[in-house]
Amino acid sequence: MAANSTLCAKEIITMYPNQLNVTDMKHGGTPLHWATSKEIINAMVELGCIVNARNFNGLTALHKMVDKNNLSCVIALLSWGAEVNVLDDNGNTPLHLATSPVVVQTLLVFGANTSLINKEGSTVRHTLAISSHREKNTMLYLLHAVGAPRCQVRLANCTDGCSPSGSFDGVPTQGLTVSRDRMAYDDFLDSCLLEQAISSLQSPVGFEKMGAMKKQGRILCLDGGGIKGLILIQLLSAVEEAAGRSTLHLFDWIAGTSTGGILALALAQGKSIRYMQGLYFRLKDLVFLGRRPYDEKPLEEILKKEFGEETVMSDIKQVRYVSLCGR
Repeated sequence: MAANSTLCAKEIITMYPNQLNVTDMKHGGTPLHWATSKEIINAMVELGCIVNARNFNGLTALHKMVDKNNLSCVIALLSWGAEVNVLDDNGNTPLHLATSPVVVQTLLVFGANTSLINKEGSTVRHTLAISSHREKNTMLYLLHAVGAPRCQVRLANCTDGCSPSGSFDGVPTQGLTVSRDRMAYDDFLDSCLLEQAISSLQSPVGFEKMGAMKKQGRILCLDGGGIKGLILIQLLSAVEEAAGRSTLHLFDWIAGTSTGGILALALAQGKSIRYMQGLYFRLKDLVFLGRRPYDEKPLEEILKKEFGEETVMSDIKQVRYVSLCGR
């Protein structure tokens, strides 16, 4: 990997496939742990390198890239399914090791849990609050904005940013200010709406009744808009978390336009929201290049690979109907 060449990496692995997941003698890492660019990561994963392989300290490649503050490699690994809440031998998640606001934001977008505690008894918020990171106040605000908990009991080295009785919640960058009063109001509205919409789905009894609801025609319509499909994915992820069920089990019809149609088809085939999030990030680099109109060939190849060249609509069994609208 010293050559930092995607072509070089592919040639080596093609000629010596036994090197794909070879273990480093000193640290135990695979070639992914030593990758220096997203292109090399993409090449190695496509050839079969194990994304969540660990070194002798229990660190995955994602841990290492977060620690190195290599954003492009972090996104590449997450896009290929790297486990965002994986623990190393010290109980640290990648979020415990983050050293910049943009990496914190990336991990949060991919579902990082802010409540996990390492073997030292430190939450992510505590680890950050006692650190000397240059931008730790901004990072602390990002954690606070998504509800990262303070320490349950005061530890010996707690600061005002993590102590149970503390009041410091970090410093937002310009344009990131979150009104706690507004958030409380939004939370109240959200709780009322969700209670109204999914109260019958909160118990096994409620889900048993869903079979009788099919004739009501619960329809999920997904708009297009290129990479804006990522916004749809974030919204659906929140819906799934609130409902405690996958999107596929909440609707009878799934319809989509443009990239929304791709998402609709993937959901109908049983692909998870998190998987589709990674796929959309890969689409960004492979398909949405340059100016419109985009070259359709890369998209066609991805769709063939993901959904199968011979797949037809009648092969979809998990939802009663699927409507896809293209341009």
